[in-house]
Amino acid sequence: MSACFEQAKVQLARAERLGWAIGGVGLIVAILPVTWERLAWWLGLGSLTALLIQRVLLYWFRERHCEGERIKRRLILADGLGDEIGEEELDDLKAECGDLTGDGSPYTATTLEPGANRLAAVVRECAWWTSKLQRLVACRFWWRAICTTGLFVLVILALLFVVADQGLGGTGVAKGAAAILALLVAVDYWGRWWECREVSVQCERYVERCTGLLKNGQADLNQVVPVALDYCAATVVSYPIPTSVYEGKQEHLNRLWSQVDCPPTST
Repeated sequence: MSACFEQAKVQLARAERLGWAIGGVGLIVAILPVTWERLAWWLGLGSLTALLIQRVLLYWFRERHCEGERIKRRLILADGLGDEIGEEELDDLKAECGDLTGDGSPYTATTLEPGANRLAAVVRECAWWTSKLQRLVACRFWWRAICTTGLFVLVILALLFVVADQGLGGTGVAKGAAAILALLVAVDYWGRWWECREVSVQCERYVERCTGLLKNGQADLNQVVPVALDYCAATVVSYPIPTSVYEGKQEHLNRLWSQVDCPPTST
């Protein structure tokens, strides 16, 4: 799971850098003089090629991320219900991800016996962490979205000033606007912010639902499984947590989690 998420982060970072390159090339094309039409044509062709490559990178990112989420779903079930992961499944994972190594630590902190209560506790803990971490990622995307949108406004104002001062044609403004719009679409910070925010909000609901089931005493498996499925479905559109964000907030989040009203430690 960790290997898949790390691979997904690499592909997403590459796609993001390529998105900025696409916007930068667009701006260069917008300010090139008319006499450099041939260069502008080749740069435009290169920008289109880069956009296609970026789509492939985003596909690889989502493929790796979904694979990591699939493994996480299996871990949640194995942890909650005490189900052993079969050799056939392990062989498939080894064939795809290489040798599997771990430090032997449990996936979650609960000490409940396998069953409905433990599954509810596992989903509750996973949803709590997902909610907090996705909110941090959403905040990161929000600031980037604000910056790129502000850049768009500044470029348009600068081009309008040049047109007013030098009496140039309006094509420069149109080209500049198109370049920044291409950047906004390529990096899609607003879309990513919204998806992370929605995942965070939904996971908060699953924490509440699991907490309610655990407070009722003996949780019913027929009630817990739908919540687990809802949580796993919500995280499919989530985004990997940057290492710097996780390491910077890990101690703080551990402290917050230790203060959460946890269920009993035995069934």
